[in-house]
Amino acid sequence: MKRLYRSRDDAMFAGVCGGIAKYLGIDSTIVRIVTFLLIVPGGLSIWVYIALAIIIPLEPRENVIDESYGEKFSEPKTDSYEESYRNIYEEQKKKSDEDFY
Repeated sequence: MKRLYRSRDDAMFAGVCGGIAKYLGIDSTIVRIVTFLLIVPGGLSIWVYIALAIIIPLEPRENVIDESYGEKFSEPKTDSYEESYRNIYEEQKKKSDEDFY
């Protein structure tokens, strides 16, 4: 099922025209020109565009994991888990101490 979203990639102001173009399957330049021609002479109010920017949800990100927080954790590769976790703990402690000073 197709859903209408504001575009994240094809946005000049709020992504409304890019989202409509993607939904309709046409070039966003055409939608922008039509929107401009409707707004300038006064046929379509700028308030309609603002309302659409508020009402239409922003396009969800596709399987993007935000890696800006924390660090990746990997399982230890040795047989002794206790020794591996001790090494990981020491590495993290060293990084923490470096950040502190």
